[in-house]
Amino acid sequence: MLISAINGFNNSISIKKRNQNYINNKKVEERNTASQIKNYGQNEIGAVKNKPSFGFDAFSLALLGYALLYAGVIGAGVYQTGIDERTRKKEEQKLARETEASIDNISEKLRVPYHEAREYHYNFLRLAEIKPTNDGNEKGLNAVQGYGIEKYKLAMDVIAPIIAKNTNRNLGYSKQIPNGVILYGPTGGGKTYIADKVCEHMEYFGVPVENVNLDGSNHSKNVRSIQNAFLKAEENYKKTGKITVINFKEDADVFFLDRRTNPECVKEVRALLKYGENCAKKGAVWIGTANNPQMMDAAILRPGRTDVKIPIGDMEDFAIADMLKYTLYKYDEKESSETFDYPKVIDTMKNQMVVYTPAELELFVAQAKNNKLLPKQEITADMVIAEMQKYSQNDFPTLTDEMIERFSKDKDYIASFEEKTPEDNLTA
Repeated sequence: MLISAINGFNNSISIKKRNQNYINNKKVEERNTASQIKNYGQNEIGAVKNKPSFGFDAFSLALLGYALLYAGVIGAGVYQTGIDERTRKKEEQKLARETEASIDNISEKLRVPYHEAREYHYNFLRLAEIKPTNDGNEKGLNAVQGYGIEKYKLAMDVIAPIIAKNTNRNLGYSKQIPNGVILYGPTGGGKTYIADKVCEHMEYFGVPVENVNLDGSNHSKNVRSIQNAFLKAEENYKKTGKITVINFKEDADVFFLDRRTNPECVKEVRALLKYGENCAKKGAVWIGTANNPQMMDAAILRPGRTDVKIPIGDMEDFAIADMLKYTLYKYDEKESSETFDYPKVIDTMKNQMVVYTPAELELFVAQAKNNKLLPKQEITADMVIAEMQKYSQNDFPTLTDEMIERFSKDKDYIASFEEKTPEDNLTA
């Protein structure tokens, strides 16, 4: 037992040293980010149109804009050993391209110089900001770790337009409010969790949210629930001028199936088509999730009904680690976060080919906390893995090769609807 205890102590020291690199690097990053934000507006980064700006300057600009919304997510992995930095770089590069495309689009639409378009872009992006506290008490999208490009699109195309409308903000630039939003992808990717956090994010700014729970066997009741939600949103819009978000809690590909092959869903589909057609003009925006959008009635997915369609896959390794660290902070386990063996949990998930949602990772940490033998005992990777194994005994679905292939086909299918970000327009 003595030898075992010594080995355990040495292992703890090793993990602390390994994670200390992250802590030191994080402090440097935070100082650099703070310096960038302080100088924002004073330095023009890639501000001249047609100047070769996609490189370090554009990359820094993209990171700065992202830091304003999601500080501590990009560039904030909780461990160094074993991490695949290429996945992080890939996400950062995607974000940089999205940022450049958005600024170019604003410049073209408003016919303004590039540096003015850039300022419009970041004014709009900052509108959806919730200051991250990095202590486990984040609200909305700040509580979702990873999914950088997906959160960026949700902020720009969904959250900011609605907040701008509800708060009468005139920033010189706006986007049309989408009628419907679908998050689609394999089971276990975190779609429902993210949709709920989008709603929480908007509720933080006073945006009304109506949650709709549908019943698989009571079609008439489902129609009434859909109708009541949209009519309530329309009535509220007439009284207050505020958009209401309608959050469908169950997967849309279960209740809004193709009417030709699933006649039992005709009532629900017709109801959504009736009330969801250009519903933003009447004060309603609906958001839902789908495991297999190819099963949905195609009429629902067309522009004017579903304007924003975002694929949600499984979390990258660094995002899983970030989520675990965030949750340990949330449950007041800061000391545990410093000695926690994050790679061990990730390797276990890879070996078992199991994909867990952010909400489930949080559940495992919470259960491990409840099962501690001593009040001051630290939560370890083994304790969290034990909770995972208990959970997986209930035939929890895994991300198989078949599901990955289907997800790829789903993306091609959604692209066939000419998915576009709602056209930008000039604020009146």
